[in-house]
Amino acid sequence: EDEEEEEELEGKDLVVTIVGAKRLRAMDHNFFFANSSDPYCRCEATGLDGSARSTFRTPTISACLEPQWGHTGLITNFQEDDILTFTIWDDDRLTGDDRLGWVTVDDHELRPFYHFDAVLSLDQGPNDPPGQLQVSIRRHLVSADALPRSKSLKNILWCCQCCASCCQSIAWCCTGKTKRFFMWVGVVTVIVGFFTWDVLKGVLKEALMDVYIGAVGLGIILIALYSLWEVVSGAFEFIRDQLHFLFRSGAGALG
Repeated sequence: EDEEEEEELEGKDLVVTIVGAKRLRAMDHNFFFANSSDPYCRCEATGLDGSARSTFRTPTISACLEPQWGHTGLITNFQEDDILTFTIWDDDRLTGDDRLGWVTVDDHELRPFYHFDAVLSLDQGPNDPPGQLQVSIRRHLVSADALPRSKSLKNILWCCQCCASCCQSIAWCCTGKTKRFFMWVGVVTVIVGFFTWDVLKGVLKEALMDVYIGAVGLGIILIALYSLWEVVSGAFEFIRDQLHFLFRSGAGALG
């Protein structure tokens, strides 16, 4: 129990990818680069008391209002109720950096799987329309140094490799096939039920009413299952990512 409490106090490590931004404000107005900015993005984890826990930043991209950084950094010691703040700055060595926009992601948005992909609305102040910031966040569970060096590790890694390969190539639960299947079956069922009732309502009226109600009900259930699957698929993708990482890290530790 003491070890579990200590692990919670230490917090989690998050792998954060800042993909890119769109519709940023122009801060540089000169002869060479009219209406542009030199943006970079800083990601910072802070506690409820405002204390900084971990931070990293992307490189600067010059003269660009829609930068694509594709930059991945590690946030360490992320604890319960902490907040991730993404702030985009205009790099200006002469007059000092200007803040272009900001957005926050709190711990409650990341739970329970810490598998988060989103295009966030970027607050750029009251006089400018919001921009967009695309990010990807995963929980970083293990490292090569943390893996046990035992004979059984080879068997564990073999199992992980097998499961990961299955999830990538065969299993519907880890691909988009199931989601598309539920969506299209629901849509087709509702449409067919509607036209069947509209065309043949004069014939076997009572029987068709039951069929139509059943078809609409089934369609609603399938659409609800599709929405639920968005959450479940996030869990499977999270497990698949960790299996891949465990295999790569373990292979490096054994080597």
